[in-house]
Amino acid sequence: MTAPPANLVLIGLRATGKTTLGKALAARLDWTFRDTDAEIEARAGQPVADVFTRQGQDAFREIEAGVLADLADARRCVISTGGGIILRADNRRRLAALGPCIWLDAPVAVLRARMASQPGQRPPLTGRDPLDEIEQVSLARAPLYAALAEMQLDTATASAAQLVTRVLDYFGMSDA
Repeated sequence: MTAPPANLVLIGLRATGKTTLGKALAARLDWTFRDTDAEIEARAGQPVADVFTRQGQDAFREIEAGVLADLADARRCVISTGGGIILRADNRRRLAALGPCIWLDAPVAVLRARMASQPGQRPPLTGRDPLDEIEQVSLARAPLYAALAEMQLDTATASAAQLVTRVLDYFGMSDA
């Protein structure tokens, strides 16, 4: 029998369900849930959107890289990451070292609808309206997610419980 992975790392665009699935997976496995965006907010003392607005994307990415570096010794964690964490090569190496990466994905129309239901929670990344930029960002990041991911999940129609089962089955952790 293969040993379970040290951690499970969730990657993907905003609004793909990383936090929802991460919490559900962590609960099922009795592991710790870690959310890099929440840890950035704690470190910066302000919401992610404010870090972007007040300090800029470069400063945000520096804080994000520091949070990720601090997770190097994490074990038995489900780690939900921000959508752009994969933009830096050092971050991609760190993510791969943490454990298998699971790419959560959904069609652009689904992501737009989810983002519209949560206005103001996610800062624009390209200077365009967040609802209009998702397709551009998706196309640019998809190759990075694909290269890093061991597993890809479409979160458009499956429930969190169904996705948990798929992940646990894939990694041979169904008995957890």
